[in-house]
Amino acid sequence: PAIPDMRMGLVNLPVSTEQQELTISVTPDKEQVGPRDQVTYTVSTKDYTGKGVPAEVSLALVDKAVLSLADDPNPSLRRAFYERRPLGVFTSQSITVLGERVTAALGAGAKGGGGGISAEVLVRRDFPDTAYWNAGLVTGADGTASVTVTLPDSLTTWRMSARGVTGETLVGQATSDILASRPLLVRASLPRFLTDGDQPTLQAVVQNNTADPIEASVTLGLSGPATLQDSAVQQVSVPANGQILVRWRANVAGAGQVTVRLSVDGGGMQDALETSLPVQRYETPEVAASAGQVLDQVVETLAAPSGDAARGELTLELAPSLGAGVQGGLAYLQTFPYACTEQTVSAFLPNAVTYRISKELGVDNPKLKAGLEENLTKGLQRLYVLQHLDGGWGWWENDQSNAYLTAYVVQGLSEAQKAGYSVDQAALDRGIVYLKEFLNKHAGLHPDIPSDSWLNTRAYTLFVLAELGQGDRGRSVALYDQRVKLDLFAQAYLLMTLADLGDDARAKALADELSGAAIMRTTDAHWEEARTDYWAMSSDARSTALILQALVRTQPDSILVPNAVRYLMSLRNHGHWASTQETAVTLLALSEYIAQSGELKASYSYRVALNDKALGEGSVDSSNLDTPIDLVVQLADLAQGGDSQLSMQRQAGAGQTGAGRLYYTLRMRSFQDAASVQALDQGIAVQREYVLVDTATLSPTGELTSQIPLGGLVQVRLTLTLPEDMPYVMVEDMLPAGLEALDTSLKTTSAAARDAEIASADGQWPSWWYFGRTEVRDNRVALFASDLPRGTYTYTYLARATTPGIFQTLPATALRTYAP
Repeated sequence: PAIPDMRMGLVNLPVSTEQQELTISVTPDKEQVGPRDQVTYTVSTKDYTGKGVPAEVSLALVDKAVLSLADDPNPSLRRAFYERRPLGVFTSQSITVLGERVTAALGAGAKGGGGGISAEVLVRRDFPDTAYWNAGLVTGADGTASVTVTLPDSLTTWRMSARGVTGETLVGQATSDILASRPLLVRASLPRFLTDGDQPTLQAVVQNNTADPIEASVTLGLSGPATLQDSAVQQVSVPANGQILVRWRANVAGAGQVTVRLSVDGGGMQDALETSLPVQRYETPEVAASAGQVLDQVVETLAAPSGDAARGELTLELAPSLGAGVQGGLAYLQTFPYACTEQTVSAFLPNAVTYRISKELGVDNPKLKAGLEENLTKGLQRLYVLQHLDGGWGWWENDQSNAYLTAYVVQGLSEAQKAGYSVDQAALDRGIVYLKEFLNKHAGLHPDIPSDSWLNTRAYTLFVLAELGQGDRGRSVALYDQRVKLDLFAQAYLLMTLADLGDDARAKALADELSGAAIMRTTDAHWEEARTDYWAMSSDARSTALILQALVRTQPDSILVPNAVRYLMSLRNHGHWASTQETAVTLLALSEYIAQSGELKASYSYRVALNDKALGEGSVDSSNLDTPIDLVVQLADLAQGGDSQLSMQRQAGAGQTGAGRLYYTLRMRSFQDAASVQALDQGIAVQREYVLVDTATLSPTGELTSQIPLGGLVQVRLTLTLPEDMPYVMVEDMLPAGLEALDTSLKTTSAAARDAEIASADGQWPSWWYFGRTEVRDNRVALFASDLPRGTYTYTYLARATTPGIFQTLPATALRTYAP
């Protein structure tokens, strides 16, 4: 038989893009500039013939040192619009297209410092990474425009980047560099932070940019919990066109902020700068707490703890309403240091719901609106980046999609829409499709979800879809028939789903069952799970909040409702609950209770006294209803060797109705020196070792050490042991001041040093598979694992000694993020 024959011909058709190119020039009016000088940039836009054409140009003036840390993630405009188009037809073959989103976030860094000098000398204090940003400069008909920029205090090379486009889609870009300097200048060489008990050697570089040597005096001034061992003023000889390093030994005693002031004076020239360093405690806190509600009067008996009374305090937080009580939780979520999927949603979801409810009640809250807009804008963009190609979300961008977290994101996006904000509908729709596909699968087809969490996840998914108006009655009723297999929090979600679907009979039956499972005490009520579904980020407090939310919707007159509120309010610590998830869910429940209870009305007076001495008093009405009241007492003011009495009173004064509630949280905080604290093992063991590194080969020598030569490298080795499988594990290794972890994502880190790795210590599956996220911060290295099987793991990374001295090291910690 004849052999089949197929032939195909290809031809390349080059298309010139010359006529679509926009020539941009950015020209400063000065060649030599200094700090706070004004520079006028002239922007010119021309077509391929050299004729000026109007265009819209974005401008960014950025410290070039920052730009050197990573490649520009933005492609050239010409390539973005007019790249070569490859063959778009695929014949007789399968092809897999893999898309990947990459986001590089460069944290804002502080550079610079200050000095104790005369008022006439300019003291440099403002050191931003970006000096100017204009997204929409429009050039005139002749293709020119100008902008004037006042430079910050940084002595650096500033790069002005311009990207432009015309109405006819001519595109182009250009850059222009300008050096900000001084003839004689001083630069600070400091650690990023300090710790109580450190003995650092603070450094400064004096640079002479003139053709003659200079005799100069260099002065270092400190304020805050640090003092100098050496003379503040040093005399130096700085060679022509050269520099010299100056050092001062210092002691750190206490916590807070150290302000560093540096100045140089010589040859008739001066320079000065000022910066501050955070100082963290070398201690572990010990906290005793009490909380409740003041009806008429409450008296707490206090005993001063043992130890140094000067290093602790007693804090009383009074919340005149739940509206005031939620403020601390909102602030905690908005300032949480990490940005995984759950924490990104939690940063804006409760705020969005609280703002929507406030609007529905006719209450104007500009502060709440401002906080929502700031966090929502950042949060939405972050979520779009974190979304996976299958439409779902995981804990981070590079792990597997997770149905529970996907449902949480969809709930957050939906609530943002209800609050009146624009959301990428395509991203939301893809998430909804992912959830519906999840519901179509059985447990065996979803191995990423533990079998004991499967039904709980389905309950939450059905709730989120029902809230969107896309409820599934058939699946919800089927799950109701299996409700005994659900955890209590999942039953609460199912209850709210049935209520959304109008299934009142089943909703009432389930509400009664949940009410019967409550644990009642004299003044409060809560619920306890038979087990903890860590995969669903469950906790008893979170379950109590979800059942409260369900009862507020279905049985608002139940006595369990105010009792559960009192219980949840008693669990607050520094205004928030134990984790970001617990805090977010509790705030959602309390927000719905506020809307139902009318607790936005108050009219009463209060008084607080310690041992009959007044600490604070005032009145509460609609003007300050949502403002928490904080009172602080130093432990030294408590009765030493005996008990103290703290009295809190609430009453109706003249012209007051006595309406409203007053909640309180009392915390006594003392500190224990970290050096005396024994290692604590509550289910996860973590060990840290420092291993010397051969600087020539960057290989560890195997020798353990506590001393590192200045400029030398050390391998930090963490060993983590888990007795059981654990989801959502976070490890934080605290760095000593003066030791910088090498960030392997930066171009400035040598390729040979990019071997930080996670490896299984017992030879099992490589551990890097499980840790989907590593973050390098100023004072710590953080690792995150979405799902970590039982076993022993090691993680190693390189760090460099950048500051001489003796430094304290806080312990490394490992914990379940949602069950700390």
